Amino acid sequence: MLKNLKEHRDFLSVTVIFLLAFIFFLKGFLQNQIIWGFDTPKIIFPLIFLLDESFKYLQLPLWTPDIYFGFPVGGDGQIPWYYLASILHIFLPLNLVLLPLSFIHVALAGIFTYLFCRIIKLSRFASLFAAIAFMFNGFIISHMQYFTHLYGYIYLPLVLFFIEFAIQKNRNIFFALAGIGMGFQLLSGHPNIPVMTFIYVVTYTF
Repeated sequence: MLKNLKEHRDFLSVTVIFLLAFIFFLKGFLQNQIIWGFDTPKIIFPLIFLLDESFKYLQLPLWTPDIYFGFPVGGDGQIPWYYLASILHIFLPLNLVLLPLSFIHVALAGIFTYLFCRIIKLSRFASLFAAIAFMFNGFIISHMQYFTHLYGYIYLPLVLFFIEFAIQKNRNIFFALAGIGMGFQLLSGHPNIPVMTFIYVVTYTF
């Protein structure tokens, strides 16, 4: 019995991470709200609404004449045009896409951090503590209205997990998986996050 409990402690830790993320977003789910900040009505919401409407009609407008004398919306870092999860905008209303995706990404931030901490031999309790600290850190909370920041930032611990796994196992395939993680960061939209991740990963690796 005790052995079985010990084997399932990692699963219990991941469950705790998932539940904490759900509790954090519970009010939004109950009141049908989305994350709203200072820049949301001026920048974020108009652009994410454009993405939502464009995807519903299976369009990918990389340029709009409606801003100034024309604006390259496809190159704007505030819209996850090329991010895989954005495909949900085709099938669901805007409010049923933004909050669930935010919840899932915050939970993944904690889970990826937990996995990284476990592979560098931290205890379950220390790994859980680090996961909670990362998923609710000041950067994530203060930038939660910027969906591209949130979508990209959560892949940092996953990239580090694969880097560490590749070093420990001496298998290049895991370096490739780390590269895929950075690829998801690039596709999430905002260039700052993958640039910071690249600098940190190179420093960590050496």
